[in-house]
Amino acid sequence: MSHKVSIIAFLAILISPLHASAKSAWYDNITLEAGLTTVVQNSIGNDYTIPATTGADGEEIPSTELKDQIDFAFTADLMVIAKLSETEEMVFHLEAGSGHSMSDNIPSRSAINYDAYDTEEGDQTRVNMSQAYYQVAKADEVFTFAVGLMDVHSLTDTNEFAGDETSQFLNGLFVRSTGVVFHEMPKYYAPTVYLQVKPIPFISLTLTYSSPDGNDIFEKKEIVGQVGLHPAINERKGNYLFGFILHDGDFTKIIDDTVATNTGIFTSIDQEVTDMIGFFFRYSQQDDTLLQNEVLAATSFGISLNNLLGNEGNSVGVGYGFIEFNPNLITTLDEGEDVIEVYVRFGAGENTTVTADLQVFNNLERDDKRSVMAGGLRLQVGL
Repeated sequence: MSHKVSIIAFLAILISPLHASAKSAWYDNITLEAGLTTVVQNSIGNDYTIPATTGADGEEIPSTELKDQIDFAFTADLMVIAKLSETEEMVFHLEAGSGHSMSDNIPSRSAINYDAYDTEEGDQTRVNMSQAYYQVAKADEVFTFAVGLMDVHSLTDTNEFAGDETSQFLNGLFVRSTGVVFHEMPKYYAPTVYLQVKPIPFISLTLTYSSPDGNDIFEKKEIVGQVGLHPAINERKGNYLFGFILHDGDFTKIIDDTVATNTGIFTSIDQEVTDMIGFFFRYSQQDDTLLQNEVLAATSFGISLNNLLGNEGNSVGVGYGFIEFNPNLITTLDEGEDVIEVYVRFGAGENTTVTADLQVFNNLERDDKRSVMAGGLRLQVGL
């Protein structure tokens, strides 16, 4: 079945029960949210030859020439939200994309363009059903439950000023810990059960349980727990999140190659200081005894200036991050990697923003040209 036919069939299935049962027109129960993000990035100082090496299987890997170049990437998505009742909804997320920008050209342990989501197959760009889940929220979101195919990595470790790669920082180091420190699910999106409880307004308890593909929900599972404190200090909102992660993926012990579970901790803090100023901090660390964990920890912090010149679309962000390597695995060029990112976002219209972005990388894992920059522009349109 073609992707076009699949999407039409999906919409027909979605619409029919609502049409049959609703007192008003079926489309009154449907909300559509669409977005398009394009990123153009140029590397500066990345002319470098990767020496020829010999792989683990004894096969020779030829040298590779890297050079400064301009790369492009885009992602497009459509969110369909079907309201089932005052407290229930179904969410469907269609997504497509092409390219990686600088993420596959500069050898950084960070994700240079975290928005990149390449769905190309041959000469076609495939449309994916990235998310499809049911959600119920009771008593002003005191209790929220969701189940289905979800972006599990975005459900915890959130941040008001450093958590959206389409409008804030582009680098994954300033978006979330997964993808830089913790390992992503094999297909990124995964069958997930999500539960959040807010026993009192300024405390939240969150738990997620995910499986890579649903074939065996108890195999290679990921469990994330998070405690959130949400005070209003001098009437300024803040979020102080503390969590843990247990991941039964393809992890083995360094010492004897036995199968093991990856464990880690994380914290994400954002605090509003004035109507225009906010700061953020994020830290994460994982098990240093596992063969797959070459990155041990990451720290990032910075400041965000918002609503500049009275325009909600205008914002400036400055962030610094440090990636710490696992000393049990990385023994040369092991100082760790520094990343600085600065973005300036302009509200070009009611639904359009244009962002100038500059990233600086120091101590890249190579013997020359270890400091590189990536400059770029991001266009984001949301409806």
